[in-house]
Amino acid sequence: MSNAEVVELTDEPVAYIEYNKPIEIIDDIEPTEDELATLEHVSESIPIGAWLIVFCELCERFAFYGLAAPFQNYIEHPAAPPAALFYGQASFPDEKECQKLLDILHVNLSSAQMYELTHPPFKGSILPSLPPTDPLLYRFHEILLQYGVPMKEVIHEKFGDGIMSAVDFTIKVDKDETIKEAPRVNINMSGKFLPYKRW
Repeated sequence: MSNAEVVELTDEPVAYIEYNKPIEIIDDIEPTEDELATLEHVSESIPIGAWLIVFCELCERFAFYGLAAPFQNYIEHPAAPPAALFYGQASFPDEKECQKLLDILHVNLSSAQMYELTHPPFKGSILPSLPPTDPLLYRFHEILLQYGVPMKEVIHEKFGDGIMSAVDFTIKVDKDETIKEAPRVNINMSGKFLPYKRW
């Protein structure tokens, strides 16, 4: 029998009749043993491993957002300037920013100590004598004695007559471990050049 004869004997397409039948939902049919053995099952409870993954992900999120602010503050403010605050050689612009850092460090200060941190200090008063007697600080004095005049001449050659600001100034101290046996101290100073006013 050809396909043409099937079409002639059937008034309506079989597919059309099948698709338009109402769908019967039967709940009381039990799966066969073959279906139970081969078909995928939906778990009635969430495995403990899945809960553990969710918990670890939440901990990761809390850790990230909890540490984002301190890390961002560290990136914007390198270690040396904040250290100068606690040695009385720098000050916070306002009490709000001061309190923010103290909260991060879990430090409580009196109103007198807060005043000292938020008002301009007597800069340079931390050193009892010049040249300094501390061996590390004396190295900076030694560097100035040896390289101060050459650095001054190079600055004048590149910029003209003027000075490097110690007010509009940043300093960064890094540890260079390129050679593991002999780590090096990297100090980067960046100060705005201030030309002398011409007469």
